[in-house]
Amino acid sequence: MSLLEKSGKLGKAKLIGIVKEVAPCATAKTDQELGVGEFQEKYFPYPVYLDESKEFYSALGSRTFSNLEGTWNPIKLWNGLKSIGERIKSKNLDGNMRGEGLVLGGIFVVSPSKKTVVVFPESTGKEIPSEDIVAAVKKC
Repeated sequence: MSLLEKSGKLGKAKLIGIVKEVAPCATAKTDQELGVGEFQEKYFPYPVYLDESKEFYSALGSRTFSNLEGTWNPIKLWNGLKSIGERIKSKNLDGNMRGEGLVLGGIFVVSPSKKTVVVFPESTGKEIPSEDIVAAVKKC
């Protein structure tokens, strides 16, 4: 069940996923290795499209992994990554570490008239702003 379905505010909103790579690619020869199909099957049962030209990535500022808590202190980085791993485990999510892993994504809320209402760029180690996303969708 999606975030919007859980909130009871799906209405006319449609969820789609945009990915930057599909197998075969530099980091995985098969989808089994890369896991896009598995992700869609287990966690995101909505249409998923490939952004071959990286237009969405560009619209998000072509951002890559940001250091956790603004530091390159190895202890803080390790603790931050450990915290992310624990959060993923607590949600019973599994997956692999394939893919280049440095590209940051985000969430676009687009109105029925195809205008971008708001963009929520991904921030390394942070939860998505669920309530803000639901509020933005309600405004559409």
